[in-house]
Amino acid sequence: MTTPAIQNDLSYYRRSLSRQRIDESPTQHGTTLPLMPADDMPVTAELANCMSLYYAQATPMLRVLSDSTSRFVSEHKEVDVQQTTETLGTMAQVCQKMLETTGQLLTFR
Repeated sequence: MTTPAIQNDLSYYRRSLSRQRIDESPTQHGTTLPLMPADDMPVTAELANCMSLYYAQATPMLRVLSDSTSRFVSEHKEVDVQQTTETLGTMAQVCQKMLETTGQLLTFR
């Protein structure tokens, strides 16, 4: 997916379903205001939640890092790919050491 449009649409749909459930709750006069019966919904709330999880990226930060690195390597042919690989390896080692250090780990909790 190159755009987050479907994820945004699903989020909007799920919020609309939530609002509809709130609107269908009994009013102060004891009546309800049904907007659309649950049986007529094209996509149920449960299915919308599953679809949202399917389209969501598991690790957005890793995805951005990967996309940025790929773009950098393709746009800067003069930089040796080995240097980029070593830089990413160093960044990964720094993150690993930070997590192995007890004091650092507690700052993230």
